[in-house]
Amino acid sequence: MKKTISLLIIIILFSLLATAVYAGDLQAIYSGTVRDQNDNPVSAGTVSAYVYDSDTGRLGERGSLDFQGGVYSNFTVQGDLGDEGMQVIFRVQVDDREYAPQTDPTVVTWQEGGSQPTVVDMTVTLDNPSIVSDPTATPGPGTYGEAQSITLACSDTEAQIYYTTNGADPVSSYSKALYTSPVQLTKTTTLKAVAKKDGKYSQVKTFSYKIQYGTIRVVATIDNQSMKVGETRQVKVESDVEGVSLSYSSDDTQVATVSSGGWVTAKGEGHAAIKVYAQKSGYDSGSDEIMVMVSNRPATITVNPSAITIIKGQTQQLNPSKNPYDSKVSYTSSDEKVATVSGSGLITAVETGKATITAVASKDNYDDGKCTVEVTVTDNSIEVGVSPAGLEMKVGESSKLTVKTTPADAAVSYTSGNPGAASVSQDGTVTALSEGVATITATASKQGYKNGIRTVTVQIGPPEEVFYDVPNTYWASDVIAGLIQKGIIGGYVKGQFKPENRITRAEFTRLLTKAIKLADESPAWPSYNDVDPGAWYFGSVEAAAKAGLIMGYENSVFRPEYPITRQEMAVVLVRAMNMGLEGQADAGPEENTGFVDDQNIASWAREYVVIAVDQGLVGGYPDNTFRPDDNATRAEACAMIYKLLQKK
Repeated sequence: MKKTISLLIIIILFSLLATAVYAGDLQAIYSGTVRDQNDNPVSAGTVSAYVYDSDTGRLGERGSLDFQGGVYSNFTVQGDLGDEGMQVIFRVQVDDREYAPQTDPTVVTWQEGGSQPTVVDMTVTLDNPSIVSDPTATPGPGTYGEAQSITLACSDTEAQIYYTTNGADPVSSYSKALYTSPVQLTKTTTLKAVAKKDGKYSQVKTFSYKIQYGTIRVVATIDNQSMKVGETRQVKVESDVEGVSLSYSSDDTQVATVSSGGWVTAKGEGHAAIKVYAQKSGYDSGSDEIMVMVSNRPATITVNPSAITIIKGQTQQLNPSKNPYDSKVSYTSSDEKVATVSGSGLITAVETGKATITAVASKDNYDDGKCTVEVTVTDNSIEVGVSPAGLEMKVGESSKLTVKTTPADAAVSYTSGNPGAASVSQDGTVTALSEGVATITATASKQGYKNGIRTVTVQIGPPEEVFYDVPNTYWASDVIAGLIQKGIIGGYVKGQFKPENRITRAEFTRLLTKAIKLADESPAWPSYNDVDPGAWYFGSVEAAAKAGLIMGYENSVFRPEYPITRQEMAVVLVRAMNMGLEGQADAGPEENTGFVDDQNIASWAREYVVIAVDQGLVGGYPDNTFRPDDNATRAEACAMIYKLLQKK
């Protein structure tokens, strides 16, 4: 009976032991001291021990023990076989505050049993909280089909969060970053984070994200799939993802090879598939394939011109050149709403716009040949483009307009809406004459088309003050600037023009011949005794005399240094205006000018003065006098010459 009872007790003990092993009732025992930062024993408190739970990744409490006088002993920490080798995390609670102690040894691993307690001495820095909550991440770890913005947080107020995205330790790594705003993830990333407060750290948390964007779409094309042996063409690739890495392969390098840059080289007759692969991190690879046909006998076809313009409703016949000559040709239009093409190559313009006509030459045992014709359909109005679209100029300046027309061979003419402010030559050169605004109109014309018109607005400001004695407020500043710009007249040294100086007969003659572009003359025998062949005005005086513009006096003298009178200038200007004209302006010898001193005009000059006044070449003074015998000033001479040029 006793043996039976003993055997039963043994069986019960073994059963209890087995239950303990698998129920998590294994134990580790610790003893040691608890001292503060000044190496003084901590009078009283509680020691707690934690071990990480491998299922949850969080700390799990495995036991606690109250102590007195800075010493604890026989502290039992519960565990099971799965905790073997796991780090034991100790915490010390003093006066309702919990601290993370420094331990000696620094790292304590859980080990079951042992006849003697493991000695672990602890040092706590009092008055500082020691437990920091683990950081959290929103959204949580997982697989996502687009970039993610990750928000990190910690429930402890004033705690800072440090993180890494390269798998490094966020506590000690140089690559750690302080969290201040959501972390942007565009590719698969392992994010590690730790919370820090009062010099203490939480546990390092790991958050794994997989960013899978989908498959890259790739479209590969080549200018012409039919190639001759030795030809090289590049594969063109389009993708819906930027920054992809491309690679290429050929399924038959005897027919065609392809370089890393996508250049296909025809090697021998046959067919080869060129495959394009596109890769980028976070995406599934994409690919596309094109077939190239290599032959030493391709058909060829050309159409000249390669671009044509047709008026809406009209037709044009294509006459291609092809090889072999008996190749069959087919035609297609990229947009039959704009232009259609018949089987014989007759293009019909349907509506304004652009279309591409493709001609393909085919023959047995030959690769197809192909060419294109770009067709522009217009209505019957000429398109006109003018550059620049507007002008800002100063008096005396010139600027040339550039005009482009469709069709390109249209003739272009120009007019000025305010010729007193700006003139325009038939080569499109605009010259600013006086302050104001002028509209320049460019008109393009061609038989069978409606004229195309485009206008340019010209804003004309005052001329630059070239001479300090001719300010912009001076009455003749515009005309002086205009003649200077044309190189007809100049000034004196030190920035002077001297507009009120009397102009001499020689000066006026030189000014006139330069203005009307009358070439100098150099006869063997001078026309005047007082005009030396070496004089600066010799050629001008001889040219003016030969043209009958200005005459000398008795005894063959010209008196070049004499001031010229206003009525003398009127005579010369009218002669210059009439020079080369079939219908010359004239006046009767008895006509009246209307000036109060009309009777003072010499009879030999009267009809010229009447014409000059009527044509606007000369004017009077505010008191309605003409003052025919007054000597003209340089400014007055400039004004009269300027008006003459507007008449020529």
